[in-house]
Amino acid sequence: MPHYQNEHHKLEVVLNGANQKAQLGPSQTINVFRVCQEAINNAVKYAQFSLLTIQASYQNEELHIVLKDKGVGFTADAQSQRGYGLTNMEARMQEVKGSLQVQSALNKGTEITLRLRLNTPFYV
Repeated sequence: MPHYQNEHHKLEVVLNGANQKAQLGPSQTINVFRVCQEAINNAVKYAQFSLLTIQASYQNEELHIVLKDKGVGFTADAQSQRGYGLTNMEARMQEVKGSLQVQSALNKGTEITLRLRLNTPFYV
């Protein structure tokens, strides 16, 4: 299992179904990459996490990516006053007909789940 660790943070990456090939179109690729990038950036900037786990799986023509941190989390009030980051993440997933779910609680961390059907048409 690939991982990165320094004195403050630990990162684990888990790939399930790695023997299966999932082909994403160009727009799907960049949007999923940018959503994951924003989620990781938010965790580094705000979560004060001890562990960030990224799990990716592919089954039944659906890609699932879960980014979960053991950090400070945030409340529903804070989520409703969100900035551009979460809003842009949702818009990017909608653009490729995917979904984004955010669950968080104070002192319990945050979990972000991306789902994308791969039999949807590719966007250029």
